[in-house]
Amino acid sequence: MSVLNRITTLIRANINDALDRAENPEVMLDQILRDMYDGIREAREQVVEAVAQQKLVQRDLEQARELAEKWRRNAELAVAQGDDALARECLVRKRDYETNAQAQERMLAAQEPIINKLKSELALLESRYAELRSNRDSLLARYRAARAQEHIQRTTEQALGSVSVYDPSSQIERMERRIREKEAQVAARGEMLAASAESRLEALERGETDLEIEAELLSLKAAAGKAQLPSAEAPES
Repeated sequence: MSVLNRITTLIRANINDALDRAENPEVMLDQILRDMYDGIREAREQVVEAVAQQKLVQRDLEQARELAEKWRRNAELAVAQGDDALARECLVRKRDYETNAQAQERMLAAQEPIINKLKSELALLESRYAELRSNRDSLLARYRAARAQEHIQRTTEQALGSVSVYDPSSQIERMERRIREKEAQVAARGEMLAASAESRLEALERGETDLEIEAELLSLKAAAGKAQLPSAEAPES
């Protein structure tokens, strides 16, 4: 497993664990940032070590090539001097250094993609670390908002679970019943007041009618009384 995969797997597990447990997300997020920083430092050390090893191989390759070229010139010089034995010895040394150079070339070819991958992973990890560090406050704010919303939802669910619209003894049903009773009382009182007013008006009207009748009756009685009085006797002559 590469450095980046190993570190990011650990980081991802820590983030999920922090969100699941939600003990102290701020502390946990800071710890994740510290873990990422430590991972970046470890990755940098590996990259530096790999690059340093590459440079050593490159230096050995250049030295092997230089020595191979040097012994080639020595062989030419020996041939020019007519010393075949020395020329053969120089050619053997030349071949040994050429073989060494070929081995160094193969090593460099194998190291190149590994180092490039390490550098790419390090750059990506550094980018993720910078992004997480810059988004730390916003992530915490989003987490707190989600926790608050979750709390509101749970509170609402508990409130709805404790009140049933189909239960006649529930608070809502009792409140509706009290409102209806109060409306009925107000309506009844209004009807009673209206009936009382009408009764007084009717009584008043009846009283006025009786007075007229009584006055007329008295008038009739007075007239009748006058008619019943005896007439005066005429005087004798």
